[in-house]
Amino acid sequence: MCFYTAAYEEMIPSSGVLYMRRTGPYGAENYALMAQFKRWLAVNGKTGSNTTVLAVPLDDPDTTPPGLCRYDVCTPAFPVQPKNCGSINTRETAGGKYLIFQIEHTAGSIAQAWLKYRDELGRRGYMPDPARPVMERYIKSLVDRHLCELCVPIL
Repeated sequence: MCFYTAAYEEMIPSSGVLYMRRTGPYGAENYALMAQFKRWLAVNGKTGSNTTVLAVPLDDPDTTPPGLCRYDVCTPAFPVQPKNCGSINTRETAGGKYLIFQIEHTAGSIAQAWLKYRDELGRRGYMPDPARPVMERYIKSLVDRHLCELCVPIL
């Protein structure tokens, strides 16, 4: 059974993002950070159909001690009032070519995508770009249709 409903190439430009970060083992606490970030977006009026949230595990848990793994939840930068910043930071994301896998927005489908995307890259003749992290992308208009995306950087 295929883990994705569609796959396509996309050039994602470098861009400024607002983000929250947690450091520690990947898992349930990442879901808590995502929930906190969504609440922050709602307070700032950023929950429209074009709202995009990126979940970015910055470290490979196979080579980084669990306590040092960094996880960012981001959205494209927008003007923020100082009183509404909370634990928000800013940074640039790395742009470039990505293979986008559109997947069902379920924990099981996302976990399957993380397990199988490398094999699918090889099957399609792509080489991953190890200099950029794989990202989960949640566009509200897709999430409303129970879909999300795994964005895999490729050379």
